[in-house]
Amino acid sequence: MRVSILKIAIIVFVITSIINAIGLFYAYQSPTETVEITTKAAYRHSGSYDFVAHLAPNLIYNRTEVGPEVQRVYTNLLEWMDLRFEYGFVTNASISSLDTELSLKVAIESPNRWSRELSPAEASALLNLSMGGREFYLAVNKSALDAFVKVIDLETGTSTTEYNLKITPTISSIAVTSAGTVQDSFVPQANVSFKQDIAGRYLTVSPINTIKDGKLVDTKKVVYESVSMQRILFAVALVASLVGLGVTWFMRLRKRLPKGPSETVKQILGANKDIIVEAGIEEEEALRRVEVRDFEELKKLAEILARPILHTLIDKEHHFSVIDNGTKYTYKVSED
Repeated sequence: MRVSILKIAIIVFVITSIINAIGLFYAYQSPTETVEITTKAAYRHSGSYDFVAHLAPNLIYNRTEVGPEVQRVYTNLLEWMDLRFEYGFVTNASISSLDTELSLKVAIESPNRWSRELSPAEASALLNLSMGGREFYLAVNKSALDAFVKVIDLETGTSTTEYNLKITPTISSIAVTSAGTVQDSFVPQANVSFKQDIAGRYLTVSPINTIKDGKLVDTKKVVYESVSMQRILFAVALVASLVGLGVTWFMRLRKRLPKGPSETVKQILGANKDIIVEAGIEEEEALRRVEVRDFEELKKLAEILARPILHTLIDKEHHFSVIDNGTKYTYKVSED
């Protein structure tokens, strides 16, 4: 009966261990904390370049001024070009104040050859640069730029047919709004590219418009204590079920281990003291000997024949015998 109880206990502990292991696995798949992000307001930076190219009388355009509506401005016709930049900031929250700081870098580069950043004095002289709070103005004179490029070509030993006027404004803005304070920077870079290919000699300005979107957000850390508790409970339950499984399995193994000779003899003598007779070493009076493999068989035989069971110890070997009509039935247990 005890063995059956141990088997049931082992099955129960195996099932609970599997359930707890699955529960612990899924508990660790769930996060213990998350970050909730709430958008309080959206905003947008915008940078717009506008230009007017002043041209010599021509047939291709049939006018002396063109703007961003044309893809190419042919430089053989170009006298000069006015370039204006304007910065804008919009948001869906109400603005209390907006402070901006505009800085500008201008460089001339010969692609894959050299690059030269202009100093403020050079930019003012070559480009007639003027700056305001959120805008600046340039007058692009190709003849002056060509002369500058030619000097650098002489110094570097290169020959430039195409070059770029790289304009890099940086706007740092601080906007105080009803949703909070926006502190951000915006770099709407543009290139005035002087090119020469099968399409002719021309310039392009790109990009004309640049935008950058942003958000004012509120972050909140959410902690799920129930998930942490589930992890702890499933872990403790799994350890407990595994310990229980180990203990019951060990007890079942002990039950199934074969008993030693002395323990078997004691159990036989204790359980059958009423039918066992201690005897000395008997004479060889039996004509035939039969060895019985199990004491219970010998016990049944003694009951059938109505004979006592004799117990003798011969050379450290216990003999349990039943003698009947010259036949000796013996069950032997060695002490070794």
